Amino acid sequence: MDNRFVPPYTIRPAAKGDIEQIIAFALATFAPPALRVTIAAFNRRAQRVWQHAGFVEVGRFGRERDQMLFIMYMRSTTSLESPLHRAQSA
Repeated sequence: MDNRFVPPYTIRPAAKGDIEQIIAFALATFAPPALRVTIAAFNRRAQRVWQHAGFVEVGRFGRERDQMLFIMYMRSTTSLESPLHRAQSA
């Protein structure tokens, strides 16, 4: 992997609280029926964090210019409580 193309925000792992704040902001601001996140396939750590937040893989695609693989994850917003919140409460 060529690190010249790795965005700086892939370096620091997202904390559970960060993810919850992102989700809360999206819900309050946009009230979507579902949330989607797209993650570079090489970023396994980010994939695990978002999967633990209840996101499931719904598709993959290669970026047109270089075919770098990306994975799309989605989570329904009909659930009142996130998996991360339940895990922290237990």
